[in-house]
Amino acid sequence: MGHRALHHYAGLHSRPFNVWNKAVSGRIKNDTRISNTITYNNFPFPSLAAEQTKEVERLAQVILDVRASFPENSLADLYDRNGMPTELRKAHQALDTAMLKVLGLKAGASDEQILENLFTRYSDLTRGLLDAEPARRSTARSRRS
Repeated sequence: MGHRALHHYAGLHSRPFNVWNKAVSGRIKNDTRISNTITYNNFPFPSLAAEQTKEVERLAQVILDVRASFPENSLADLYDRNGMPTELRKAHQALDTAMLKVLGLKAGASDEQILENLFTRYSDLTRGLLDAEPARRSTARSRRS
């Protein structure tokens, strides 16, 4: 997996993204759906310093390495609530802790604290985007005049 892909992999596999996904995405039965236009494109990915990027990418690679150490297991097996290997759970917890730290949150932050942080970031990122007057489209009628 490429360098940039690991950075995104880390963000998408973190607790903050999962909390965001549960809050803003649709559902099929009890499962959340990830939409590129609602969930992914609107997630306020934090800006990372070089050292933070290295750390979250290292932790993302640890997750991939642990998963690869169970070649006989499917992802469904690996992520089964009651059967997740301890090493994989610990690898995800380490990534979650690092991503929460990037967001300025403690490892034990509640879902509500995470959402408050993410929606504040989203608001800051989108402030003013809709303030501009939309450009008028010319119509065939106005071109004939």
